[in-house]
Amino acid sequence: MNILLALKLIIAVFLLLLFFVTAYKSRTAGSALTVVGVIFLELVVTLALIWGISWGLDVGLKKATLVEFKHTRITSQEKIIISGAVKNTGKFPINTLYINIKIINAVSAGAQQSAGRDNTLNETITIRLARPLIPGMTERFTKTIKYPPYFRLAGSPMTKLWWD
Repeated sequence: MNILLALKLIIAVFLLLLFFVTAYKSRTAGSALTVVGVIFLELVVTLALIWGISWGLDVGLKKATLVEFKHTRITSQEKIIISGAVKNTGKFPINTLYINIKIINAVSAGAQQSAGRDNTLNETITIRLARPLIPGMTERFTKTIKYPPYFRLAGSPMTKLWWD
């Protein structure tokens, strides 16, 4: 079993036990409506704590780095081919990688922008791995993105990487 998953389960069980103890103690708090309100509030707080701690552990312990990134523009087909590699630099396996790519149309100074045309293109690449990306391992990716025909001077794509 994964150590990170075991830690999350232990914290979740502890918080749920704490919830049940406080719910049992609050049954003598007064009217039935007050008791139901207190139990509901405790349940919401407990679930929020479980989710927040689980998310915090994932963000703090899993890390990935974009080690290689290339883009090639094919103007005749109005496409950009994006390729590269992602390396797991953390201590725990990563199951899914997401790469958000933002391309901005660098409109020349003399050109006028047509109304209603967006000068940014956002695309997210989802890399679902057949087996988890173990620490130190590198995974390659390739993605073809269509871009609008009015993009003339597309600048370098900006990237953001996150994982699951």
